Parts: sequence; structure tokens; C-alpha cells
Amino acid sequence: MCLTYTCRFLFLFGCFLVQTVEGLQCWKCERATNVKLCSNIGRMVRCLTSQNSCVTVVRRYGDESFMWKGCKQTVACQNDQNQNREKVHPYQNQCNSHLNSSVCTCCCHSNLCNAKEACHVQSDAPSGSFARLRASELPQKCPNVNRLNNGKVECTSSNNVGSICNFTCTSDGFTIQPTPEATTSECLANGEWSQPKRCCARSCPPYAPMDLVVLLHIKSHRTWLRVLTTFTRNVLRTYKLGYDALRLARITFSRVPHLDQAILLNDTNNMAASTFFELAQTQKYRQADDGLVNIGAALTYALQIIKVEKQDPNRPLQAVVVLTDSKSDDDVLGPAEALRNEGVLTFAQFYQDSSSVNYDIQELLQIAGADQRVMVINKNDNKIPDRQDFDIFRYVCADICKMYEWNIID
Repeated sequence: MCLTYTCRFLFLFGCFLVQTVEGLQCWKCERATNVKLCSNIGRMVRCLTSQNSCVTVVRRYGDESFMWKGCKQTVACQNDQNQNREKVHPYQNQCNSHLNSSVCTCCCHSNLCNAKEACHVQSDAPSGSFARLRASELPQKCPNVNRLNNGKVECTSSNNVGSICNFTCTSDGFTIQPTPEATTSECLANGEWSQPKRCCARSCPPYAPMDLVVLLHIKSHRTWLRVLTTFTRNVLRTYKLGYDALRLARITFSRVPHLDQAILLNDTNNMAASTFFELAQTQKYRQADDGLVNIGAALTYALQIIKVEKQDPNRPLQAVVVLTDSKSDDDVLGPAEALRNEGVLTFAQFYQDSSSVNYDIQELLQIAGADQRVMVINKNDNKIPDRQDFDIFRYVCADICKMYEWNIID
């Protein structure tokens, strides 16, 4: 008898296990704007044994409607459905088609019974229309991110809504940017990815993929030598030179650019930092016999360099910085705007005497194009090495994927 009782208990317990494993199956989605979208982003779920109903809830806020589907306890689901006709207005129910807001609940009790349809509840509108989702649909796809240089992308469903893409960098020294820890991104119902555009990039600094042209004119020989040395040192101790990194041109000028001692962009394609520093140190201090300083002419020459030596047509960033302690004797606005029209960032750094304000702020703004790209430095400031160049390079590393955007193939 004990054996029989035990077998009966095990049989009943086994039936309970089967019931637990084989619970009701319902479709689940959240905040879908229509049935098709709910089908695309949703999934089948197995309900708990206490949840014997599948539910569909449609909420409308003004012109926008959203759908939720899932599992629910039968009594709770029925109570919510009974509230469809609860009066929120003398002539309108909670589930309606005319008020600014509406909540409609539908319950069903068989496997995947809520998978295909919206909650079609007869409203109390005079027309007898149904409270259902609006017909307009959000984008069903996100922008393509299926490939990127120096890495690979693996997506669960291409760029369709609900797809999850995993980004991996395959080249040495490259990591997922702009946030290395965020290696996945999901295509959301609004047609946007859950993470900003991913790219494979090297850390910045020390890698800054840009072309930088430095134009230098300082009347004081002592200040000229100091600026020449400190600016070069600041750049080279922080950033690497090279075709796939920073290409740096260095040109002194007075009335005209001093081409005989210029260091051009192509010169630094394969140049060591130590070599560049030695070459910069050999540049001779020179002033025009007539004392003229033509910043506009120097800017025009900088544009010629960028156009002629721009080996990669997709290289994203070029910049020109003017280091000077003098007002210009020629027009600066036209040449500066010509640079900016070509997408070149322009900067102005002015070194003033401590005894007086001898700069023209309007001219500096014409050169730079924006006040945040203008810096005025006291010639006698002992902190010139710490302040001189960092505003320029904030533009480089602020959006690293923009720097590497030619590596991203949509």
C-alpha cells in the first residue's frame, strides 16, 4: 500500500511538473506602434502556471498609440478588460476613440491567441468605430552598420527593428569607440540604434588622424624661439606623427611665407617626432625688410598646401592655426573664409605684450571664425607651454568616430 501511495504521489507530482513546463504560450512586446511592429520586435514567452491568459493592451495618448502584449492572471486580466467601459466622461468610456487618452484591454486564453491581432474593442463612439492602433508606422529599419574597417559587425537581423549588433575590432591597437565597453547596439522601434555610431579607432591621444598647418610669425626673436620650441614640443610629446596619424606642416612667414624652410604635410608621412623637432629648431628667425606682416597671404598658402597634399580624399579633419603677435597688413577674412568653405578649422593665437593690449579682436575672429577658437596669451606668461595648443586638439579627440568616419561603411 505504501508503494502504491508513493507511485500515485510521484505520478501526480510528475503531472504537475509537466504542467509547469508546458504553461500557456503568449506573444510579448512593449510599446509597439502597430501589430506588425509588435510581431517584428516581440517574442513568444511561456507564462507562469498562475498566468492562464494572454493580454493585449492598447494605450492612446493624443495621436500616438502604443501596444503591449504578454501574460497575465485570468482574474486580473478580466478585471482590466471590464474597465474598458468604465466611464471617464458622461458619454465616453475608458476605451474610446474620441478622447485625448484611451486604454483598451483584451484577454484570450489559448496559446499565442494574442499574436496576430490588435485589441479590437467596440467603442462607444457614435460611428461605432473600433479603438485600435493608428495606421502610421515608425521606421522598420535603422541605418546600416553591417561593416566597418579594422573590425567586424555581427547582427541578429541585419538592420531591422529589434536586431542586436555586436561590434568587434580585429586590427591591433584598435578598440570600439566612442565607449569601448559598449560593444553591442540594438535597432529600436524609432529607427535609431541604442548606441551612438560605433567605429574601430586607436586611442586619441596619441593618435589624431588630421592634417594641421601651423603658420608662425612673431616679431620678438626671443618670443619667436620660445613659441617655436614649446608649441612643437607640446604637440610631439602628446601625438604621433604619420600618414595614419597627425600630419603636421610648419611655416614661418612675414610679408610672404618662407618656403625655403617650410616643413610640409607630406614631409611628416613617415617622419619621427625627434626628426621634426630637429628640423623645427633649424628654422631661422626672419623678418621682412619692409616690416609687413601678411597673414592673409599665409592663409592662402596654407589652403594650397592642404589641397595639393591631401592624399586621402576622405581624411576628415584639416586645421590651420595662426601664431602671431602682429596685426595683419592684408585682408584675412577672405582667405580664412576660403579655408572654412573647404571644411578647414581655423584658429588664432595672439601673443600680446603685458604692457598694453595691442591686438585687434575683430581680426582674430575673422581668422578663427568663432571666439572659442581664439586665444590671447601674454608673452611673459610662464605657463605658455601648458596653455598653448590644447584648445586645438580638443576638437580632434572630442568625437573620435568622426575622425575615423571614412572607416565606417554604411
